[in-house]
Amino acid sequence: MFVEVVTSIEARKLNKLFTYEVPIEIEQNIVIGQNVTVPFGKGNKEISAIIIKILANDYKPIMNLKKIIKINPAQTSLDKNLLKLASWIRDKYFLSFSSVLKLMMIKNIKVKADYSNKNIYITQKGISTISTLRKSKKKELLETLKDKDGLLFNDLLEQGYSKAVIVEMIKSDLLKFENKLLVSNTINLSVKQKEIYNQIENELDKDKSNEDSSIFLLFGATGSGKTEIYFKAIQHTLKKNKQVIVLLPEINLTEQMIGRFEKTFPDNVVKWHSQITNVQKMKAWEELVNRDKNIIIGPRSAIFTKMNNVGLIIVDEEHDGSYYQQNYPNYNARDIAIMRGQVDGATVILGSATPSVDSMEMVSEGKYKLLRLEEKYHGQDNPIVELVDMAEELHKGNSTIISDALDRAIKKKIAQGEQILIFINRRGYYNFLMCRDCGYVIKCKNCDIPLTYHEKEKKLICHYCDNKIDKQDNCPNCGSKRIRGIGLGTEQTLEIIKKKYPTLNVERLDSDIRGGNTKKKSIIQDYKDKKIDILIGTQIIAKGIDFPNVGLIGILLGDMSLNFPDYRAREWTFQLLMQVIGRTSRRDKKGEVILQTYHPSDIIYSDIKTFNYSNFYNKELKFRKRHNYPPFGEIIKLQFQGLNRDDLIELIWDSYKSLNLKFEAKEIFKPKPNRIEKYNGIWRWEIIIKFDRNKLEEKEQYLKDFMKNFYIINNNKEMVYIERNPYGLI
Repeated sequence: MFVEVVTSIEARKLNKLFTYEVPIEIEQNIVIGQNVTVPFGKGNKEISAIIIKILANDYKPIMNLKKIIKINPAQTSLDKNLLKLASWIRDKYFLSFSSVLKLMMIKNIKVKADYSNKNIYITQKGISTISTLRKSKKKELLETLKDKDGLLFNDLLEQGYSKAVIVEMIKSDLLKFENKLLVSNTINLSVKQKEIYNQIENELDKDKSNEDSSIFLLFGATGSGKTEIYFKAIQHTLKKNKQVIVLLPEINLTEQMIGRFEKTFPDNVVKWHSQITNVQKMKAWEELVNRDKNIIIGPRSAIFTKMNNVGLIIVDEEHDGSYYQQNYPNYNARDIAIMRGQVDGATVILGSATPSVDSMEMVSEGKYKLLRLEEKYHGQDNPIVELVDMAEELHKGNSTIISDALDRAIKKKIAQGEQILIFINRRGYYNFLMCRDCGYVIKCKNCDIPLTYHEKEKKLICHYCDNKIDKQDNCPNCGSKRIRGIGLGTEQTLEIIKKKYPTLNVERLDSDIRGGNTKKKSIIQDYKDKKIDILIGTQIIAKGIDFPNVGLIGILLGDMSLNFPDYRAREWTFQLLMQVIGRTSRRDKKGEVILQTYHPSDIIYSDIKTFNYSNFYNKELKFRKRHNYPPFGEIIKLQFQGLNRDDLIELIWDSYKSLNLKFEAKEIFKPKPNRIEKYNGIWRWEIIIKFDRNKLEEKEQYLKDFMKNFYIINNNKEMVYIERNPYGLI
């Protein structure tokens, strides 16, 4: 027997399949997706590999092949569906096969079995064994279970049977275990929710084969009850004996959502994220594969988990940029969820209060079915949004960050016993420190970007590599003492508001809070318990947290992201502001929003004030189509990296000349340094390519050939990565 494998080595030169012979003694145990140990290279170094294909019986190698050493129990195996998904991901994102498979593998750690919630049953072997046993606890237990439809493990312990005896009998196949019947709580839907859910249920009831998937875009206003529709769809999927994947943007910001899932589906939810231990991951893996639990909930990495029979995939907040993996291997988990739905024949629901422009175009092309849920669950009206021109405030003599309108609104809402959220999308105290004499800006030595000043720590911190240095009293360039802070962050905002409203309890919530997730949860709970009057926060406060007593939201520098040099800048700003605004008017009160900006005439603000999503999407899609941006065109970023800047620049210009022979002048842009040219000690330059979708297959193949030839010719001093429709383009 001969097989083809993918090795665990990620070197681009080795991005291909290797053929090995299978020793006769392990032939019967070989299956596709299995992890094996193989000899590799001149020194026959033992490495792990995944079996991708078992070759036909009549396969005749042209030379003697090395043999597989052993089946490797140290790693989990993959099934055919995951291997197919891995192949699609590799081709779509120009990745090595090995790098994709590593996203799906975890270390196989022995996990102690947990029988606490399981029913214990007697097996046929157990029944036939009763007559052969002398009087003993084993015989007594078998006789007890013979006439019963199972008993809970914990109940048996209370009856005096030891855990050791029960486990030994399970291992001897005298007993078996199953989960206790898990009943979800009652889920009540409104008339409109039922109308939408019925369309989803019709798809869930269809017998789908692989690659036969249906995709819904659930466009529901904040507070409209999308989650209840998710729950009803999950409930129906479980009744059909299928499993469910739920993706959330950031697991640490969505504890409230996870709690709701666990309450609705008790003992049937697995949490999955980067902060759980390998033992916890292995336990979760086994629970899903063995069908002990049937719902996995987590951020983007959860989409790669092995499951036996996926019937439903939910991507909540599908527009969120955190589904895009910024580091290698780059991918978009939302798009992979669509792929997995096709591979497993599962129904996919993409949910959002502010869907992505890409998804809205898929609706217009008939690839997704749009479900609109515009009414809020509790029937609230949208909040009143008031725009404040901060340039006009300055002309009136108000140079503070709090406009007169916001000041009046804060005082009014506090008098009414309501709470306030202040949103500013900047961490730290100052954005950077600059010398007023020579203009020198203090930057990170590793990343060549301005360091952000944090007053509490008296440190300058890089928000990319976490490099920290002490506050500088003198300019490193000219020695001047006139070092001044520029910009505004959450720390300085907290200080300003505390001084302005000394009798109020004011706190901030951002990713720099000391104490990690425990402290963040404590602040959120204190705010819900009305121990905090004003909460200042970054994007954290816009993501999935229900604050029932918010009467006012103040948005400082709301136009900050409009100036970001990316074709998605307006989309990101619109989504972010609408998500923040959605934190108010979530119960029986009509909320207010004061949106401070220096560009009140920008075209997005009229749509924000009137909550006119359709008008925004129509304008944005026309803009994208006119300039051939995704979803109408395709953008590829080739990122070149190296330790020596001069060598890297020479290499990228040589590559540009080669690429220029294949791409038209209007499609390929000249090499330029990355927005962060030096990151963690590595120099980075890039080439941007933009072309029509109708040329997709031809251009993709050329880029694959380019990558292959690059690593054959190049000596690995420099690297090149391809990003498809990257986030943070310029």
